[in-house]
Amino acid sequence: MPDAVTGRAGRRGDAWVGPVLAVSVTCAGVGYPITAAALRLTSPSVVATTRALGGGLVMLALLRMLGMRLPRGRPAWCWAAAISVGNVVLTLAGIAEGTRLAGAAVASVLLNSAPFFVALGARIWLAERLTGRQVAGLVVGFA
Repeated sequence: MPDAVTGRAGRRGDAWVGPVLAVSVTCAGVGYPITAAALRLTSPSVVATTRALGGGLVMLALLRMLGMRLPRGRPAWCWAAAISVGNVVLTLAGIAEGTRLAGAAVASVLLNSAPFFVALGARIWLAERLTGRQVAGLVVGFA
């Protein structure tokens, strides 16, 4: 049966989507209580740095296992640096500081509410309408 987004028929590798998603969601969810526990012993900057470096080492190992390579050339490294600062450094620092100030539960809710604010902004400034499927996805994803 064709996929609703790409129009392509399912592939044998599609069976991995559920388990990979489950592991990803579980790891993301346990990050907040672990961060709260670590903050009892150290500072938010140490927690954020440790998470970024640990994740980077895991990604380097996966990159190697999958036979991929690091970016080549100055422009590619500049893009990689910009993306990593925005997507990794600021996010992890925000999680650590938010968890310290508001607790694990509130920090988790605030960070994971970002898709709602994007949808609201798209409605207000771009006049976009959400489909029922998109609303269901937001509700399920937030839950």
